Formats: sequence, C-alpha cells, structure tokens
Amino acid sequence: MNGTLIKAAFGGAALLALGACGDMDADMADVESGAMRSGSSAAEAGCIQGVNTNFGRDVASVISSDFSEANTTVMLSAEGETWRCLVSNDGEVQDLAVTG
Repeated sequence: MNGTLIKAAFGGAALLALGACGDMDADMADVESGAMRSGSSAAEAGCIQGVNTNFGRDVASVISSDFSEANTTVMLSAEGETWRCLVSNDGEVQDLAVTG
C-alpha cells in the first residue's frame, strides 16, 4: 500500500515537472524571438484595434510591449510595416505611428 502511494506521488511530481518544462519552453521561445511583453492585455488590444482600423481588417500582431506606470509602448507588425503605439494601461491610444 505504501509503495503504491509513493509511486503515485512520484508520478504526480513527474507530471508537474513536465508541465513546468512545457511552460518554460514557451517562455524561452518568446525570449529567443525577442518578444518582450510586459504591457497589459487591454493596452495591447487597444493598439491592435488602432492599427487594424487603418487597414480595415485584422492584420496586426504584437511584436513587443513595454509597461510603464504612465503609458505602455506597444510595437506591432501589420502588412510588412512596424507600428509604435503609445497607450494608457486601460487601452486608450495616445499616439500611433508607422516606424518602419
């Protein structure tokens, strides 16, 4: 009986460790690709909406976001262009411009 409990405990610990490795792999992929995303989802969504409005369809994707207490800077890619968006942390766009 005790042997079964020990095996079950080790099995559960192994599953947790594998799950953590999967999350770590995804996090490392973001780091390796240069994707730094510390902005809120509301800030990123506000910028995505702002860029997509310019194209009339859903084309924008987040390259990076940099949180600050005042505003968040979000860099986006859309149709081969790079956009810089300055947005409040609740998603209200302050400035939106093509950078490259």
